[in-house]
Amino acid sequence: MIWMSAIFLRQSNIESVRNIIDFIVRCKSILGKDEGENASWAFLNNFNILSEDEKEKIKMNLSEDVINFLRLSLEHHYLLFDDYPLAFLFKDYKCGMDRSNAINLLKEDVSALFDRYSEHSTKVQTTAFYSMAITGKIVLNASMNIPDFNSIFSDPESDEAKIVAAFVRSSLNVGNDIISSSNGKNDWSKSFWKQCFDMEECS
Repeated sequence: MIWMSAIFLRQSNIESVRNIIDFIVRCKSILGKDEGENASWAFLNNFNILSEDEKEKIKMNLSEDVINFLRLSLEHHYLLFDDYPLAFLFKDYKCGMDRSNAINLLKEDVSALFDRYSEHSTKVQTTAFYSMAITGKIVLNASMNIPDFNSIFSDPESDEAKIVAAFVRSSLNVGNDIISSSNGKNDWSKSFWKQCFDMEECS
C-alpha cells in the first residue's frame, strides 16, 4: 500500500480518500465480471493479472481528474520502477522530475509506513480496508458494531479513532494474505523490493 502512502503524504486527506476510493471502485465497475475473483485493487500486484486490453479499458473509462491526480501523486514511482503496475495510466506522459528527487520521495513513502501504529499508517490502512469493504472483498457481518471510520481523519486522538485503528489492523491481518494476491503470486512486491535494493541511493 506504498502507493497510498505517497498520495496521503502530499495531498489533503479529503482529496486522497476521494480519489483512491473513486479509482478502486471504478476499476471494479469497469472490469465487472472480467476482474479476478478475489482481486482487490488496493494492492497493485493485482493489476499485473490484467491483460493490456483490460488496462486500456480502465484508462479509457476513468475521468481525466482521477488520472491526472494519480499521475501527479505517483509520478516518481512510475519513473523509478520497471513494470510498474499502473504504468498504463502514464502512457504518453513525460515525467517532470529527476531520478534523485524521485528516490528521495520514495524513501519518504516507505519510511512513513515503518510505524504501523502511526497516524499516517492508520489513514492508509483504513482507506485500504474501506475500499475492500465497499467493493465486497471484505464482508462485514450486519450484527457487528462497526466504528466510525471518519474519526481517523476528523479526530485521530479520540477513543473512537483508536477503536477504528485496532479494528482495521486486526481485519487486515486476517485477510491480507488471501486478498492481496488473487492469483497466488505477489510478483510486484518482490520486484518492488528488489529494485529498491538495487537503487544505490536507497541502500
